[in-house]
Amino acid sequence: GGISSLGSIAREMGANRYLIVADPSLEKRGIVEAARSSLSGEGLQGTTFVDLEPEPYLDGADKAAQTGREIGADLVIGLGGGSTMDTAKAAAILLTNDGSAQDYIGLNKVDLPGAATIMIPTTAGTGAEVTFTAVFTNRQTKAKGGINSPFLFPDIAILDPELTLSVPPDVTAATGMDALTHAIESVTSRSATVLTEALAFRAIGLISENLRQAVFHGHDIEARENMLLGSLLGGMAL
Repeated sequence: GGISSLGSIAREMGANRYLIVADPSLEKRGIVEAARSSLSGEGLQGTTFVDLEPEPYLDGADKAAQTGREIGADLVIGLGGGSTMDTAKAAAILLTNDGSAQDYIGLNKVDLPGAATIMIPTTAGTGAEVTFTAVFTNRQTKAKGGINSPFLFPDIAILDPELTLSVPPDVTAATGMDALTHAIESVTSRSATVLTEALAFRAIGLISENLRQAVFHGHDIEARENMLLGSLLGGMAL
């Protein structure tokens, strides 16, 4: 039920106008409306951007940012999977930095902090709610690249396992293996430290102990919660 706290958290952050970047499917499931209801209950106004593709393109971030500019958004909420959260993170920095998303592909190319951000993952996979990277595909060249900057670190992450209960088994499996791989990559990295290992080994434990249950018994709220925590820790370790 953590999504119900979205409005009060946004108000505590001093936000007035929000941009929700959300997976299109979440509108049908009523999750977007739950977010909007919590925000409007605290007097915030805003709009929703759902013109997203499964593998995000750079121009999608540009479009999301333009939608935010039109209403003067000072808060960007990413609601969905990793691609959606990456688009939200990029849109937030484009609200305060000139140019387009293409201009910031690379490391430490962002000059200014972006708008405030809240990430709400609806899959237990990428850990994008705690990473400083947003990965996109260039529509013209088909090449993938990432915007990598400390300014992309989200301000708040809300983990609500109830939002993941309806994720299909195949998606649960694929995203769960993604999270597990992040943790394994972190452990085997030559840059690993005692701190990153602590996060990664805990992530490996949570995911390995709960992934099968989450896939075959998707309404097990404890398994879903542990998968979200494992994904979060894997993202931090990565």
